[in-house]
Amino acid sequence: MAVLSENGVSFVYHYAPLHYLPFIARSNKLMSKPRLLEAGFANTHFRSKSKNLDSKRGFGDFLHLTTSSHPNILKAKLSAGFPHICIQMNSDYIDEHDYLLCRYNIAMTRQLRKDDKPGFKESPHNGAYYGDMQIPVAKSQNEKQSMLSHHVPKGTMIEILIKNEIILPPNTIITCFSVEDQRIVNQLLEKYELNWSCNRVDAPHYSRCSSHATNVSAFVKKAIEREDWLGDGLEFDKFKNYSTKRPDCSG
Repeated sequence: MAVLSENGVSFVYHYAPLHYLPFIARSNKLMSKPRLLEAGFANTHFRSKSKNLDSKRGFGDFLHLTTSSHPNILKAKLSAGFPHICIQMNSDYIDEHDYLLCRYNIAMTRQLRKDDKPGFKESPHNGAYYGDMQIPVAKSQNEKQSMLSHHVPKGTMIEILIKNEIILPPNTIITCFSVEDQRIVNQLLEKYELNWSCNRVDAPHYSRCSSHATNVSAFVKKAIEREDWLGDGLEFDKFKNYSTKRPDCSG
């Protein structure tokens, strides 16, 4: 049952820093944090601000997709000048896999079922609690149908949670937000002989930061040259000039 498309969700999206793309392209997969650690990536590969939240909230084994084509977190990163990409897949492909749905922002919400606090109320529209999850999810087809039919018309961002990993299909689309970023994406698609499409969308709030872009270009160059290289912990959240409003990108 193609419950996503039947409820008006044609595509699903995953957002990532541009410098993650060499590793995604090499493996042709999106992987959860535990799978990335098994593949040899260091703990510094993950965002320091949120890398432990998923596990603490019961979602450590899942990778996150979304129904939103331009969520606030992407706008914030682009506004700060950080090169990012969107990975887009057809929803019918996702419906061939096991997944959960969550109508709440797993990383950001502070309303959790823990320490004798009730958390969000279970309901057909909100989902239910499973295992050690501190936030309700939709698991069954009926639960997914109820959540989607209620929240998609309202424009609610819904997270799609896939356990462990997913192979990216041949019709994957990579969206980037500047001419320079598009050149890097196309270079990687050619390097790894991938037939994915690469689209460029103008984002008025994206002022590509030259210093961040220099770091990304050097990172990608090294990843291409060394197939065994798994990164050096480059993370924009650690930059002292980080701002979701207007970065100082003079350096």
